[in-house]
Amino acid sequence: MGPRHRFSVNAQELDLTLLPRGDSLSLHLTGTDYFEPLVNDELDALRDYWDGGLLSESPQLYRAEYLAGEVIALAQRAEAGLSMELLHQQLLEPEQLVRTLREIATPRYREGYEKGIHDHDAALILAQLLPLLASAGLLRFDPQARALAMLFWAQSAETPTVSGWAERLLPCCRFSSCSGAPMRCCSCRVRCSPALLIGCKRV
Repeated sequence: MGPRHRFSVNAQELDLTLLPRGDSLSLHLTGTDYFEPLVNDELDALRDYWDGGLLSESPQLYRAEYLAGEVIALAQRAEAGLSMELLHQQLLEPEQLVRTLREIATPRYREGYEKGIHDHDAALILAQLLPLLASAGLLRFDPQARALAMLFWAQSAETPTVSGWAERLLPCCRFSSCSGAPMRCCSCRVRCSPALLIGCKRV
């Protein structure tokens, strides 16, 4: 006569995740009704971040701000085909800057960027921020970094390792002052630190 009863069986692979539920965090097996409240003081201290669905946005930070910051960081490290010089050039071509931002944002689907919104807003942010960075000079470093750099030069300028830096920095300093481009160490291709930039001011 055959079976009289049929049972549905969930064959999907179980996955353990952590979810906010009620006033606490709970362990949850996906595809099931299993929830187990998790008591952890360290996680409780991070309660403000429980509902953060996106890495790129928080109550204090807008997604376009995060995208603009990521693009500047990539340009400073000369990654993803970017450089600070290129970004400054694209300030004169706003549409090209938006395209560049869109190319960076597109593969970052986990960060939740919306085409035509966050790339456009990030371009407006960069249009204001890049000139400020270019004119800030050493002020773009925090006071502690500048103080430590000055202390380094005061104590180490006459040591054999450091004494030759000034001569090596001189061509870079002259190029930077003439071109307006961010200074890089011409010989080692390493981005200059606060100590090296302050050293540039000394030559």
